[in-house]
Formats: sequence, structure tokens, C-alpha cells
Amino acid sequence: ITQQFVELIYLQRRVLKSTKSRVEFDRQWGIDSSASDACIGQVHFLPHTQDKVFGAINNVTMLAERKIEMLKLASDKLTGIEIIHLFIMDLLGRHTAAAKIFEQIVKEDFKRINVVTVCAKYIAGVLLILMNVLFAYYSVLFGFMQGIAWQRQYVFACVVQTIVEVFINETLEVAWMHFFVPSIVESAEMRNVKTIIEGIIAQLCDFSSCQSTKDSIPVLINSPEYLFVSTKVAKSFPHLMESILVRTF
Repeated sequence: ITQQFVELIYLQRRVLKSTKSRVEFDRQWGIDSSASDACIGQVHFLPHTQDKVFGAINNVTMLAERKIEMLKLASDKLTGIEIIHLFIMDLLGRHTAAAKIFEQIVKEDFKRINVVTVCAKYIAGVLLILMNVLFAYYSVLFGFMQGIAWQRQYVFACVVQTIVEVFINETLEVAWMHFFVPSIVESAEMRNVKTIIEGIIAQLCDFSSCQSTKDSIPVLINSPEYLFVSTKVAKSFPHLMESILVRTF
């Protein structure tokens, strides 16, 4: 995969007509312009850039394989949601602050649970009921032994705890996770992601014929094919509309 990627980088660099475009291309990909121009048929990256690029490609491949394996038993609806989630993470940059905040918000709205058998559910339910009965019986006996004064203090403490939990703790959690944190994510990066997705949808809905001009530069390398987890996952589920949207980018 990495060798094919380097070959496409070289070919894409060759078709760039202007020096300005080639310099900008080299800057974005971390290519040593002078060394690459001196050697025909090769691309020379700046120090440590090649290791970072190849490492990113390998990490994306491994993560995509794990996601594909996980989604094999999921429904089309859940698979589509996961593909869009991965696509937004790719656009934000998986290791950026905006992506990490977005990931936390998604975890709050879409809880991940482990699949267990029906027998295990019944066993856990019976154990939970027995434990609650045991603790309730012990609490009643302990309160009876302590007397009326202790029971009133216990009831008062329960009421205070309920009020604090509902009106303070839960309110702060909702305000933080659903209002304050989303306002942080609503940054320039998130607006750019929204613009990109809206542009892809508009492109998919535009049935007018588009002809390329003679002066257009051919695009030989598709970066998301190598650096986007969502694109690799979408290729394994081509029948989904979300996959079509992601692969259109």
C-alpha cells in the first residue's frame, strides 16, 4: 500500500504544470523539492516525514480492519451511523482537540454495549433482585435497631441526597455535556465539516452533466483512500447511502 501511495504521489507531482503548484504540493506532503527534482522517478520526503506518513497509513488500515470486523454483525442503520461518525472524525483530524471533544459527545449520545446471551441476562437479573432484597432487609433491621431518631435522620439525608443529585449534579452534567462542550466544538473546524458534507450532498443531488475542461489537472491520488478510516470502511459496505456519501469526497 505504501509503495503504491508513493508512486501516486510521484505521478501527481509530475502532472502539476506550474512551479507554484508543485511547490505548494511539496509543502503539503512534506516533500524535499530539490532532491525530488534532481532524482528522476523518485520522491524524497523531508526527514521523518516519510515515517509519519507511512505510520499513519498503517494505523488507518489496522483501525479500519477492526471497525469492519466489529460492524459485520451490526444493522445497516448502525453501520451507516458509524461510517458518518468516522467520516467526521477523519475530517476533524482524529488526534485534534475538536475530534476528541466530538468523540466524547458521541459516546454520551450513542452508548456502546456488549452483546450477551439471554441466559446471562436472566442470571444477572436474578442476582440483582436477590441483592436488592438482601440490602433492603438489612437496612430495615439496622434502622429498627438504631431507633426513631436515626430513622428520621436517614430519611432526611436521603431527601437531601436526592435533591442534590437531581437539581445540582445532573443539571451540571447536562449543562456541561449538552450545552457547554458542544459550543466548544462549534468552531471553525466543525463549520468546515458541515460545509463539506453539505457540498457532497449537493453534488450527489446534482444530475446535470459536468464536463472537465482541457486545462484541468487530473487527480491521480485520492488521499482519503489511504488516510481516512471512513473511506476504507465505506468500501466494505458499498450498498449504504452513507458509504456513497463518504466515497464521493
